[in-house]
Amino acid sequence: MLYDVYDVTVSFTKNLYGEATMLVEIEDFALIEFMKYQETELASFEGTYYSKELKNSYIISSSSSNLILKHPRLDNILLKQINKNFFSSSNRNFSGVRFYGNGNDEIHGFEATNDGVWNLEFRKGYRN
Repeated sequence: MLYDVYDVTVSFTKNLYGEATMLVEIEDFALIEFMKYQETELASFEGTYYSKELKNSYIISSSSSNLILKHPRLDNILLKQINKNFFSSSNRNFSGVRFYGNGNDEIHGFEATNDGVWNLEFRKGYRN
């Protein structure tokens, strides 16, 4: 919660695709840009991701400008985009998902965070 001790600036603009975007700036904190990928851009996130810690894999696919996290024994989890590499869901185990890569739009993995776990790593295409 921000309370009222911080100066908050909210700006509304349009992205390169003409879609509305919202920029939120909170005093000295990093700029937050809420955005949406085009469905074709989400293809770089698709693939199988493996967690050495859990010894388990999840598959990510895309649909209608969102990502879907799949596991054979669980319900699908809809990941909604917050900014370029951060997605969230209503699933308590994947409330925050931050993707990482080489900086050239190549995704290497993601880290999942929730109330009890920070930065649980899943590596793309990796197993063992």
